[in-house]
Amino acid sequence: PNPFNHILKTITCFLFLAVNVHQRELWARTLVAVEMSPGGATPPHAAPRDSGRDMDEVLSKDENDIGEDQVGGNQGDAPVTNSGGAEEAQQVEEEEGRPWYLSGGTRWPMPAARSRKTGRRIARLWPHEDPGSDRITNQLMFVPPATSGSEKLKKILIYNGLGSWAPLKPGRDTFTQSRCPVDTCTITANKAEAADADAILYKDHFVNPGHTRPPRQVWILYFLECPYHTQHVKYNDVFNWTATYRRDSDIVAPYERWAYYDERVKQNMRMDHNYAANKTKKVAWFVSNCGARNRRLQYAHELQKHISVDIFGACGTKKCPRSTASKCFDMLDRDYKFYLAFENSNCKDYITEKFFVNGLGKL
Repeated sequence: PNPFNHILKTITCFLFLAVNVHQRELWARTLVAVEMSPGGATPPHAAPRDSGRDMDEVLSKDENDIGEDQVGGNQGDAPVTNSGGAEEAQQVEEEEGRPWYLSGGTRWPMPAARSRKTGRRIARLWPHEDPGSDRITNQLMFVPPATSGSEKLKKILIYNGLGSWAPLKPGRDTFTQSRCPVDTCTITANKAEAADADAILYKDHFVNPGHTRPPRQVWILYFLECPYHTQHVKYNDVFNWTATYRRDSDIVAPYERWAYYDERVKQNMRMDHNYAANKTKKVAWFVSNCGARNRRLQYAHELQKHISVDIFGACGTKKCPRSTASKCFDMLDRDYKFYLAFENSNCKDYITEKFFVNGLGKL
């Protein structure tokens, strides 16, 4: 079996659990506990910034020569073509029930199916295998072929520490307690273990660990922010995998992602709730960084000529004290029909977390 597919699965599970599950807890805490002083603490998922912080960022806890098998899958796991479509449909048929990673999920992946004709795996895990997809579901529902129970655990080093990943802890519990389908990995933040780690994850910034990298050690760069607000890495051919919001990353890791809670219910469902009912105001925006490079403030001012837009914070005339963040969100939910969730920069595939938290958080 390919050990790198094994690591891919556990890294995907880890990022999903750490970001898409635990981040909701962090955001919820923010609504009642965040200190709203100017230039508040750097959020757990963001790299340090030089520019001013947005009010909405604070409210939402803002804002070398390795083989081909490590970068794009084992050579025995070569890209799958459409020629095996019928066989693929037969072996990977859609099952009813929510997948394991959704609340109440009961559907668990089986060990990876392989084509009877070519012997290659059917699941499309890497960008070149399915360029039109983010492959998040494929990776979360992928389990490598069964391996010996005596195989040693794969060690994943979180090189910049676990402080920003709270409440995650070192060890294997992250995988076993969350019932990740592949749980034979362990997490460490001890840099002294760098030389014998199976994978090293660099979150937000990269520091060369200084050891000679073993030929089968995987280095992963994990960024949630767009390039304007992250470190410029000046090294070539350093990272085996990328984990970012971009759809061409090896592991696509956005802040959140839309997925049908019940696959049997599609877009033709009847809307049974009028979200505009009893709301008396049109548009709101929380913002304190008035100099964003994409001129979002100027856009909002132009929009005000056509519809009522209430701008809260340093860039507007409305106030909602940062010390009462939860009340601000209640006000949005109660009074406003629309919320402006602007990115601070326009980058490919980047969607600000404010879209999910400020805009959709109470839906």
